[in-house]
Amino acid sequence: MLRAVGIPSRMVTGFSSATWNPIGGYYAVQARSAHAWTEALIDGRWVTLDATPPAPEGQGAPSFSTIAMVVDAIRMRWHKHVIGYDASTQMDMAVAFSRMWRGSSKGVPGARDLPWRWIGLAVLLAVAGVVAWRKRRYLVALLGSGGTTGRRARETIDATRLYRRLERRLAAIGQRRPAGLTPLEHLSVLERTLPGAAGVVEEITLRYNDVRFGGGRFEPGELGRLIGKVSSLGSRGEG
Repeated sequence: MLRAVGIPSRMVTGFSSATWNPIGGYYAVQARSAHAWTEALIDGRWVTLDATPPAPEGQGAPSFSTIAMVVDAIRMRWHKHVIGYDASTQMDMAVAFSRMWRGSSKGVPGARDLPWRWIGLAVLLAVAGVVAWRKRRYLVALLGSGGTTGRRARETIDATRLYRRLERRLAAIGQRRPAGLTPLEHLSVLERTLPGAAGVVEEITLRYNDVRFGGGRFEPGELGRLIGKVSSLGSRGEG
């Protein structure tokens, strides 16, 4: 409705509340708190316009039992130290290993002569190798060539990367998509401002929408052909 009267607008998604988990020491954001609202560009700034009625008085964020908080804290630890094993986590583990080895060497004859740093590093590398192997198995299972879910995920990722490549190319030739316009709305603008390239943009935009949101699939060789069209966009003086 806002766009119909010439006011740039967009849909924003986020979460309306979070619950403090004292066991894990973090705020837990639940899927039930997911929310969407409207923002309109008024006087040069984005203004929130939420048509959703407020919650009844006295009704706040959902509360959780101690058991639920313990289970959630364990799940968070698993995601941080196994699924999301990164450089920061590696550094934390290295520090912990160093402190553990220094403490264990006290009072043990000859313990200070052992290469604790190298032992700790070897253990750390072994743990990192196991975690990397498990993550690779997880990704192979998710994106494996034999599964419908894996193929669908790859198609969606490829479509998103294709359209982002198009957006970067359009921005490079002075046709950046405004934040308040959808890809299809931007296409209608380019038909006037960049008529020579509108056909290429239309083809890629429609394929992006179909593959990402409509369940479509790229034909063999189609993705590479479309990437080539994006790379040549603007190089022949379109528009």
